[in-house]
Amino acid sequence: MVRNSEIHDDEVNLVELVKAVWEGKWKIFLITTILLLITYSLQSNKKDIFNAKTEVRPISSTQASKYLSLKNIRINNFSYSSIADNSFLITEDFFFDEKNEISFDISNKRLFEIFVEVLKERSLFEEVIRKYNIIDAKQYSNDQQYNEAIIKFASSIKIIPSTYTKENKIINEIDLSPVVIETEYDNVKKWKNFLIQVNSLANEAVKNSLLSQYSFILSSAKKRRKFFLEDIAMKIDNLKVDYERKTFDRLTYLMEQSKIAKELGIAKNTIEVQNFGNQNALLSNVKTDSPFYLRGYEAIDKEVELIKSRTDLSKKAFIKGLLNLEQIQRTTIQDKSLERTELNFLSSALNKEGFIAATINVYGTKYKFIDNTRILLLTLISGLTIGIFYVLFSNAINISNRKKR
Repeated sequence: MVRNSEIHDDEVNLVELVKAVWEGKWKIFLITTILLLITYSLQSNKKDIFNAKTEVRPISSTQASKYLSLKNIRINNFSYSSIADNSFLITEDFFFDEKNEISFDISNKRLFEIFVEVLKERSLFEEVIRKYNIIDAKQYSNDQQYNEAIIKFASSIKIIPSTYTKENKIINEIDLSPVVIETEYDNVKKWKNFLIQVNSLANEAVKNSLLSQYSFILSSAKKRRKFFLEDIAMKIDNLKVDYERKTFDRLTYLMEQSKIAKELGIAKNTIEVQNFGNQNALLSNVKTDSPFYLRGYEAIDKEVELIKSRTDLSKKAFIKGLLNLEQIQRTTIQDKSLERTELNFLSSALNKEGFIAATINVYGTKYKFIDNTRILLLTLISGLTIGIFYVLFSNAINISNRKKR
């Protein structure tokens, strides 16, 4: 009997539990009410927090068409075989095509890609946050904490692919998937202003990047042409120097041979020529290994006289390869592609106001406000649970104390 009594004492009596909860209902109500008041007070002091999603869209092919005049830059590569090396720094958006001319990728697809790259760097976000007080500096005790908050908020802004349908993605037969800027914030007006400023500064950054690249290519091409012409001029000078040296060596040799011929009294050509004839042809066999002075000093002196009488102009006829180099030099000097490209660049839409690489659809932003009712409901459930546990725990302690007495 004692054993059974102990078992019954240890069993949980549901009736007693319900009774204990009922008796402690005011305690449960009080705990729940306090938690609800605290939660409500905290929520009322906060501004309405929302989740914002804003689409970034590429420009249309029609908008991009005004930049087509910059697509092909007529700049020669200046790499004529071994005359100039083929190294030439080309950026990601510039490349030589099959015509050995530079093409500039300024399509709507490429403009959109650069725009998104600028956004993903997030330094632009930080600049706008700081400049337009998106985060209140007064909430932070020092500059370090404020700067850390700016970096943290800028990093929290998501740039993710859009989930739009395929029909919305295709622009000018190029698959251009829009992206979405997503974040949580508490001031709609400030957030719109933030997006407007980011849109403006990002387009300006893309424009400056393209202008910088374009200017770099033009400047590099001008330097390359200058160096190329310097190399050509040097090669021409070298050919002329080599000619003078070879001519000096030739005259020295001829004058020696002339002296020998005069000493031997050989005035006319005495080099033996053997003739072999048949009914169809007459062949000559000249012994070329015979001493040159055997040609006679009259012929040798005449050759010396003619060589010495050559003018600067007539000398060019005897310089091998000179004509080819001079033709290349003349063609390069007369080539006005760089100057025309620069004029086209200066008058292009890229140098005018209103440049757009992509658009942040500020006024199409979708806002989803966080529901405070859900938070209060969770607080209510938590308060009831904590209150019940408190009442049951207190009741268990009271029963234990009575048994000890």
